[in-house]
Amino acid sequence: MAGTTDPNAGRGLARRFVLMILVALLAFASWSTPLDSAAEQRVDTMLTRALVTFATARALDGVISVLQSGQVGAQVGVGMSIQPGELLDPVNDLVEKFSDVMLAVTVALGVHKVLLSIGAYWIVPMALSIVAALMVIAAMRGDSPRWLAQVFGLLVLVRFAVPVATVGADALFTRFLASEYESSQQVLDAIEGRSAELVDPKAAGETDEGLVAKFRRMLSEGDGLRERASAIADAADRIAEHVSNLIVVFVLQTIAFPILLLWLLWQVARRLTGPPD
Repeated sequence: MAGTTDPNAGRGLARRFVLMILVALLAFASWSTPLDSAAEQRVDTMLTRALVTFATARALDGVISVLQSGQVGAQVGVGMSIQPGELLDPVNDLVEKFSDVMLAVTVALGVHKVLLSIGAYWIVPMALSIVAALMVIAAMRGDSPRWLAQVFGLLVLVRFAVPVATVGADALFTRFLASEYESSQQVLDAIEGRSAELVDPKAAGETDEGLVAKFRRMLSEGDGLRERASAIADAADRIAEHVSNLIVVFVLQTIAFPILLLWLLWQVARRLTGPPD
């Protein structure tokens, strides 16, 4: 019928107009630095946390090695032998794996910083702005090639994906994992600080050789051996629990959360740059 308008054509025009505004805003934002600064600060914070936890893991590994190196059987009563160092065997492998995980986390965060620098390098915003201008011109002419939109979407991901994923992962960490991290880190720091005292309170500031020598003396004399063994067993249980918690925290923060956010950003980019329904 004459005088009627095609609703599909109107929706298509509105969609192109919205996309033109969005493209222009993204091109303009690509030259802005607040998001980059926020992401860099959060990566530095995550790296500091990871280094502190890595240092704790290495210290725990060293203390466990000291305790295990002093294993000497001691008779308590008739036919009983207690070797407190053996109580740490199950947790020793876990602590070593924990050290490996934390080393991998620190390396991953270092790579993360490099990716942030690459995305913020001036060539990426320049290329994004050029492609954005071409997209706006093509949309004004009513012809927007799909390959141009795909190139634009790829550049947007290169420029914004890592900063957005970094800020988002840190927000999720703050909301869901921060309390768990702080409590577990404090417990491990306390255990690491007190572990030397389990060997001998007077030896806390001495060398490893002194610790081993006093541990051997304590075992040979059998003085308070049951209590010492019980304390070491309790420390081993707590180490295993909180080490496992920290592994979960760092895997979620540095791997699971960023991958999830990157996948969501990719889906959004595909939706925006794909053909209209």
